[in-house]
Amino acid sequence: MRQESIEHLGQVKTAILETTGNISFYYYPDSEVSYGLPVLPKAYQKKNFDIKKKDIYACTYCGETSELNSGRYRCQRCDHEEWVNAINTTRLT
Repeated sequence: MRQESIEHLGQVKTAILETTGNISFYYYPDSEVSYGLPVLPKAYQKKNFDIKKKDIYACTYCGETSELNSGRYRCQRCDHEEWVNAINTTRLT
C-alpha cells in the first residue's frame, strides 16, 4: 500500500487481489476521503488501549473508525480494544 502512496485506509475505495498476486487499488477522490487506519509505521506505532482525549480513532485490528471520548473501548465491528488515531489526509500523487 505504501508503494502506491496510500497513507491510510480512508483513501481506498476498493482493493482487489488479482490472480497474479498483485493488488489493484481504487481510490476515493480527494473530496470523499474519510478518516482511516494509518498504514505508515510512525503513525501506526502510536497505538493504545486507553483513550486519553476525544478524537477519531481506528481499530488496529479491523480498521473500523469511531469518534471516542476518554476511556477504554471495544471495537463494535471486531470486539478488539487496541486503537490508533485515525487520519484523513489526501493522497500525494
